[in-house]
This record gives sequence, structure tokens and C-alpha cells, in this order.
Amino acid sequence: MSRPVGPAAGGGRLFVLLAWTAPVGAALTPVGVLGVDGERWRVSWLPVVGTDHGRIWRDRLAGRATAPDGALLSAWMSSTTASLVELPAPSAPSGTSDLSRAVEAAVDELLVPPDPPAGGQGAGGQ
Repeated sequence: MSRPVGPAAGGGRLFVLLAWTAPVGAALTPVGVLGVDGERWRVSWLPVVGTDHGRIWRDRLAGRATAPDGALLSAWMSSTTASLVELPAPSAPSGTSDLSRAVEAAVDELLVPPDPPAGGQGAGGQ
């Protein structure tokens, strides 16, 4: 059961846009980040090379004049083929509250590989 999507204390909200991942049978492939702040919204796409994973999201967002509302965001969260996941409240760098910067910072975070586990051993390491 998905939780309701309402206004966030402090303003804007960020969501990772997820597309269908056939080998797993679930929407797990990140294709972009959506930022919503009142009537303002911004999306930035991840470079998913050689695929068209983001098409469903491009179609959903094409031609939107206003930001998706809470009901629409909740419906998208419940989707099994293309879902979204809310990120923690953006921690914008000091002196910035710009939605575009918050979205781009979230994209940058998704593009940075995670730190290796302590001791430098990966799964199955010795």
C-alpha cells in the first residue's frame, strides 16, 4: 500500500523516476529525477545509454503546464511498470534553494558509484 503524497514541510520535493526492469520484473531502473515545489516542477534525465527506458516518463510529463499534484504523484507511486520514489528532503548547498539545482544535485548523486564496503571487500570478497 502506498503512502499518501502531500505537501512537504519546507517546500520542494524530489522523486526518482523508475522504469521497468525486465530481468527483475519490476520498475527499478532510475531514468530521471522530478522536482516539485508548488506549481513549479523540473525534471532531469539520467543518461541511460542505448535504451528507451525513459519514454513512459517523457510521455507522462510531456506538455505539462503545471506540476503534478499529490493525487497524480500517489497514482504514479502505485504504478508497477513506471513508479517513483520520494527522496529525503533536499539538502541544498548553503545559499541555494533553487529547484533546478536540487534536481541536478540529486541526479549527480545517482550517477556517483556507491562507496565500497569498509575494508575494500565487495560481496563475495575474502
